[in-house]
Amino acid sequence: MEEINVQRQFPLQSTLWGLLFAGLSVLAALMEVSLFADWRSAGYTIYWSNPSSTVMSLIFVGLFLAGFLIGVVIYLRPLVAFLVDPRPFIIGTDWVRLGDHSVAYRDIARLYQDARNAVTTVQDRSGRLIRLHWAIWRDPGDWNEELAERSLPAVLLAFRQRIAAGERVAFGKVLALDQNALYVKSKAVPFDRITSLHFQDTQDENVDRRELHIGTLNKTHKIEDRKIENPHIFVALTKALVEAKQSAR
Repeated sequence: MEEINVQRQFPLQSTLWGLLFAGLSVLAALMEVSLFADWRSAGYTIYWSNPSSTVMSLIFVGLFLAGFLIGVVIYLRPLVAFLVDPRPFIIGTDWVRLGDHSVAYRDIARLYQDARNAVTTVQDRSGRLIRLHWAIWRDPGDWNEELAERSLPAVLLAFRQRIAAGERVAFGKVLALDQNALYVKSKAVPFDRITSLHFQDTQDENVDRRELHIGTLNKTHKIEDRKIENPHIFVALTKALVEAKQSAR
């Protein structure tokens, strides 16, 4: 396997959205100042005579200002990453590197693709992080798939060794695994009761979500993928443990 040197790109779209929200924030701030100045110049008489007019206007404009500022933070974050994140970003045969920080696949403690925030996080056993913002590295779908595929064997082996040693391994706050069962919110689900395991894309109030569906003899557990650490590892490891349990019958 060859090393993949992922090319950097300027986050144009998110930057334009960030600048738009910044302009709206300035406009909302000017409106707030203007309303407050009018209120002060009227000697607060507006407040006492009609509190539902000027005061409510101040509140609404303040809420708009807060919303626009949140938009600035969200959309300009990739620009900040583009300016300060190191380079290069290389996916090797046995390791991943961003700048001077390399992590061997066997030392990965957490690999999480956060679609909501468009960032992939790689954490090693010492707790050090590599954050890969999708907007500043070309073809994020391709390199995310390649990174997951190359790291899977080593990371899967490391997790299997921990479970074989008797450890209960957590995959976030909701899911965990040990030699005997899968745990959903600390409630044990024996492997021989699991009938299906797959991801499913859903939409709730026009918001796209991806859920892990764990089918059992009695019910189906649905967990948002953003609540699962190392979701691809969890699925692969659970399937292997279920198959081992079935073959041991």
